[in-house]
Amino acid sequence: MPDNHDQGAINAASVILSKIRSEDKEFKQIFTSRFHRSGFTGWPKADAIFKDFIDGEEITIGLEFKPPLQEKREYMTGVGQAISYLHHNDYAGLVLPKLSKDNHLISDFVVELFYSRDELKNLPLCILDYDPKTPIGPNNLFLRKKIEKKNQYKIEKKEDRGKVKVFWAWWRDLSNYEIYDILTLCRKYNDKIDSDIYTNHVWPEFKSKLETGKALTWEGKSRRRPSIPVGEKQNYKIPFFQLGLINQDTGHLTQFGFRLLNLCDQVGADSKVFMQALGSHILKEGKHMQLIDLIYYFQEKIIKEGIKFKSDEHKELFDNYLIDIGQVPPWEDRKPGKKTTGAKQSYIRDEFKLWNKLGFILGNERTYFREDYGLQFDWPKIREVYNFDISKFT
Repeated sequence: MPDNHDQGAINAASVILSKIRSEDKEFKQIFTSRFHRSGFTGWPKADAIFKDFIDGEEITIGLEFKPPLQEKREYMTGVGQAISYLHHNDYAGLVLPKLSKDNHLISDFVVELFYSRDELKNLPLCILDYDPKTPIGPNNLFLRKKIEKKNQYKIEKKEDRGKVKVFWAWWRDLSNYEIYDILTLCRKYNDKIDSDIYTNHVWPEFKSKLETGKALTWEGKSRRRPSIPVGEKQNYKIPFFQLGLINQDTGHLTQFGFRLLNLCDQVGADSKVFMQALGSHILKEGKHMQLIDLIYYFQEKIIKEGIKFKSDEHKELFDNYLIDIGQVPPWEDRKPGKKTTGAKQSYIRDEFKLWNKLGFILGNERTYFREDYGLQFDWPKIREVYNFDISKFT
């Protein structure tokens, strides 16, 4: 139901993970069974980031996925995008259809280009292709150019200050009203160019609203938090820069951040238009559409296996499933303190609540969880929100 890009990207990532982790002879290349997906918030932003450990060293791979039915120039743009990922990653990957929109053998052309010159052939970049007439799957993704040796070039990797471990926009209990409040504060201090406005101005002022009960929940009720842990400053900030609404380092609004804020000024934080604009951006830029696809297939799997579960067990089972298939890092790759402090281990926290508030889940006033089934998605609603075009309003 989503467009070819999101569906194709999650399918390609899943096949790559499965084949490398199972040490498939064709796909393995130089990688190991510890190969898994990770998060990254910098630029340029790949469709997927993978992490592995080779000879005791952590390495990363940035993947560019190109959907079918595009012009040739789009696929050549993909070549440049994949190469650009080598700026912050040790390796890169490019996934192309076999044919362009005009039936040109585009993947053959790109593979031949790379093998025609040693400087391209020796790039630590792999190329994969697929038949655009059928969905990407284990039998429809082919490795055309391998990474055959370890990259000895030492790159200067950008520190991920958010310590983001997941590929989707990480979420805690952040309401639509609070999103509007924080974006408004970012605009208020936007003229302070040489300053980390989020740390110095936005967070202190918003924290005061939380402490005095002036912040609002999704229901428009007062949210009062007289005692706020230090870590909450980052918890509130992470979704904003993961969604590309603010600059990660300074807190200044991005172009889309201004655009979303201007829309909210016009229609209000509780309006259908703003909620659709926000939901569409979360599904696409925040990669929640990919996460929804994964949970749908996970639920189908455990239902067929006859596994019985309640709400808390459902989250735990899904967390473990994501770890098992490599879509998130194993627990031991998280912060060391997580293993010793007794802190709750969970990759999925408030994403389900967010989807419910955005209307993506069918439920009732009491609960949106169905025992022994999980989440029942409102696919027509998701399709409507996914296809929302903010340009019609701003």
